[in-house]
Amino acid sequence: MIIKQTENIYYLPCDEETDRPVLGYISGKNRSLMIDAGSSKRHCELFFKLLKELNLKYPDYVVLTHYDWDHSYGLHSIDSISFACTDTNNQLKKMMSWKWTDQDMKNREINGDESPFCNKMIKKEYPNRDIIIKMADIEFEKHLKIDLGGISCELFKVNEYHTKDSVVIYIPEEKYLFLGDCIYASSRHNDETKQKLLKDLIYTIEKIDFNFCIIGHEKKPITKEILMVSLKKKLSGYNIKPSLI
Repeated sequence: MIIKQTENIYYLPCDEETDRPVLGYISGKNRSLMIDAGSSKRHCELFFKLLKELNLKYPDYVVLTHYDWDHSYGLHSIDSISFACTDTNNQLKKMMSWKWTDQDMKNREINGDESPFCNKMIKKEYPNRDIIIKMADIEFEKHLKIDLGGISCELFKVNEYHTKDSVVIYIPEEKYLFLGDCIYASSRHNDETKQKLLKDLIYTIEKIDFNFCIIGHEKKPITKEILMVSLKKKLSGYNIKPSLI
């Protein structure tokens, strides 16, 4: 079911069965906005069905937090104006040429374009491999503000602790922050790089004036205080030996 957080903020919780992420919904006086496009048409259809049951209108806009399949592969099935940062669209353009045989998927694991876990979940979400990938309609570089009428969404590109195109969505009037997957470390980085990137990410997030945040694969929102304690604990967990130079 869709959870109502405030008069303007709703979300569909993540689903571990096929690693579906949180889908967000921001309702303004004039427009509404969906956060992330989901992993498939079926994921989106569930979301829109639940919105209708709550008498919430179809979203005017949809924003991608990053290119990962579970956040973007449902985009083709959404009849809304879509937004993504340039790096996200560049990656989606590359993925549009991907083939979906077992061997092609295995090859992407070998060359690092996809993880074994993601391929496993893709096969569960798409038993027939009927995958359609679409680029977003409108690109931005680092920052974009979208006015929904009485409430706004500010899109910020952050660093590549998770992916190089990670974007967070801030709703200043409600002091809520949608983080997507930006706080989950990429396996492509070594511990030293992870520590450096996480330190920078903590600095960026800490400067934002929010009370609660919603994270891509967490069941419930958490407070800023809990998030910062968690991230700083994770930062201290990287046991990097000091340089002898």
